[in-house]
Formats: sequence, structure tokens, C-alpha cells
Amino acid sequence: MNASELCSKIKGEWLTSPFDRPISHFFAGDSVCFALASLHENDIWITTENSMQAVAVASARNITCIILPSGVQMADPVQNEAIRHKISILSSQLSAFEICAKLGAESE
Repeated sequence: MNASELCSKIKGEWLTSPFDRPISHFFAGDSVCFALASLHENDIWITTENSMQAVAVASARNITCIILPSGVQMADPVQNEAIRHKISILSSQLSAFEICAKLGAESE
């Protein structure tokens, strides 16, 4: 699955540019510490965490994309930091559960 397909599948809205990077797996969780321990390169992180800490974790783990569920938005300074680190940010009106269900069905 590529970034455009991902966005379409979860009825998402790009908050940053979709950087052309591969997608390996997805992880859902809001604990920054747990995400830091669990995320791997090219993963997608589904979280309501919309702070500089989220971007720092995403950058440290070199993930492809952060998905903000339930219509969560991200402040401009945080988006700019994500852009600087080439982390794509998507927002979706779907819940984290619904996003996981759609992505899980795709991986079967």
C-alpha cells in the first residue's frame, strides 16, 4: 500500500505532504514511551498524540506516517516540525479502532 491508497482507505486528510516512503506495519497507541519502544522504521503510528513529542518519537524511529484518528488536528508548529523530519501526517474522522480494522483487513 502506498500513501495515496492509505489516505483513501481511511478517508484521511493530509496535514503535511505525503512523503514518498514505504509502509511496513502499523502501530496504535497514545503512550509516547510505549510507541518509542514499539515503532520501527517505515511504520505507521495511529495516535491522538499531536505534540512535538510525537514528532520526536516518529523521527527517532524513522516512521513513515502519523495518523490522527477521530478528527484530531495538529498545530502548525508541530506540523512544520514533522515536515522538517519528512514525517507525513494524516487526520481521519474514523476512530483508531476503525482505522486499525481497515488496515488489518488490508494486510490479510
